[in-house]
Amino acid sequence: MASTGIVKEQAREQSTPIGGIGFDRLMAGLAVLFISGNYLDGWAHYHGLVDTTFFTPWHAVLYSAYFVNAVVLVSVLLINHARGYSWLKALPDGYGLSLLGVPLFLLAGGGDLIWHTLFGIEEGIDPLLSPTHLLLALGGLLIVSGPLRACWRRATQKHSWSTLLPVVLTLGVLLGIFSFFTSFAHPAVETDLLTSLPYTEEKGSWGAASVLLQSAILSGVVLFALRRWHLPLER
Repeated sequence: MASTGIVKEQAREQSTPIGGIGFDRLMAGLAVLFISGNYLDGWAHYHGLVDTTFFTPWHAVLYSAYFVNAVVLVSVLLINHARGYSWLKALPDGYGLSLLGVPLFLLAGGGDLIWHTLFGIEEGIDPLLSPTHLLLALGGLLIVSGPLRACWRRATQKHSWSTLLPVVLTLGVLLGIFSFFTSFAHPAVETDLLTSLPYTEEKGSWGAASVLLQSAILSGVVLFALRRWHLPLER
């Protein structure tokens, strides 16, 4: 009887799990949706289109994107487990931390609701540095970086533009997150640091520092990618 159960379990595990490069492309696309909701909410804050409530159209877009990501991850986990894979193997390789980011982001979202209820809507650079928003950023980073981890662990050494698409999209999303939460020191956002007259040493120093910071972030992302991948430009 025991041997029969083992054979049945092995037969179930031979069914193809959801995963692979197609799943990476899907999650990379959802990561772009996620960061788009984040930037839309940031745009609303920057232009004063938010009030004292947590329930804004901008938050609705952001959290809808989160729930789509969460539903896809949990659904794949359940489907692959139903096909005979253990809970530890049910998610495609590289997406374990993405699943961890799901409850973390939800917890941070609940904390953000309480924060806004008690203290109202932040102004200035406060939205970028509030504890709940930083926790949201961490949860979001874990969720959207899944395709990058999956592609990093894939054994194949030769890559085409098709297989590199999830990598490029995910790296762009990660760069977008880092740039978003340091936008208070970004020359493309705070343009007066470099262009305002009369010139002051304080603005000049802060402007130079912002250029160096964003250059370091961009260089870090590019150098990280070059450790593993090369663009398929050779004929």
